[in-house]
Amino acid sequence: MGKRFTETEKWKDKWFRSLRAEFKLAYLYLLDNCDHAGVIDFDEQLAEFQIGNAIDWKAFFAACEGRIARLESGKFFICKFIEYQYGELSEECRGHNPVFLSLKRHNLLKGYLKGIQGGQDKDKDKDKDKNKEKNKEEGDYHGGVRDWE
Repeated sequence: MGKRFTETEKWKDKWFRSLRAEFKLAYLYLLDNCDHAGVIDFDEQLAEFQIGNAIDWKAFFAACEGRIARLESGKFFICKFIEYQYGELSEECRGHNPVFLSLKRHNLLKGYLKGIQGGQDKDKDKDKDKNKEKNKEEGDYHGGVRDWE
């Protein structure tokens, strides 16, 4: 059985608080059932059975826009999952191997590495710092994962 970190402050976050109860459960279900990289081969019927409630999935995914991406394969990717669970990925860390394997399997590795290793100038860094402060003030919970800049 896998273990995951969870963000206990999510219950104070404006976005999470505004979700209907069944959407909160659906979001937590995805976090608990995705693979090491935050990818899930989603089965609506199984999810509803395990949640114990019917879910309007179209409305749910609309409410999660920017937090969950649909891959070309039809699977879903929790965009901020990796950084929250692992911090910075390293190929030298054996514990990160399953993450890299999943990213490769789902053709996400190149885009993910570009996102975390891309060159950035000082002005962009300053803007990001300002945005982080703004998000902290407003509450910016992304399903237990931090921004993937």
